[in-house]
Amino acid sequence: MANQWQEEGFPLIKSDPKKALKIFEKGLKEDPKNLKLLEGKGMALLQRVKTKKARKVYKELLELDSENVEGLYGLGLCHIQKEEWDDALIYFNKVKAIQFHSKALIGIGDILGDQKKFKEALDIFDEVLETEPENEKALVLKGLTIADLGTEGT
Repeated sequence: MANQWQEEGFPLIKSDPKKALKIFEKGLKEDPKNLKLLEGKGMALLQRVKTKKARKVYKELLELDSENVEGLYGLGLCHIQKEEWDDALIYFNKVKAIQFHSKALIGIGDILGDQKKFKEALDIFDEVLETEPENEKALVLKGLTIADLGTEGT
């Protein structure tokens, strides 16, 4: 049954996060420790900019599985929404230490670029592009970072 909630909820996260949230909550009533349902609930809350509630859900997920990359990534996104860049980096780097995760790596590179650590940011974008050479976000951010590096000190 939990699969049904996932199949219904995940496609709605971006288009109708309120409905997706209701679906995940129904599923969690039946299976309160389902990691995928918790992940979906956190994503729907983030989409609705309910950062505090999303953070609570992701922490609950990590209590069940401390190395859950989507939970760690989600907490990083919560910190991004609150403009807590250093805390976001901590969670994105935890994801990186566990497995390749292009979105977490792009988050790291984007923050490093904003911190004017252009060469480090470029290394991160290159790491993404080695595995995903057509990753549009990594390509765009790499280009912007190269432009920023070129104008540094002018």
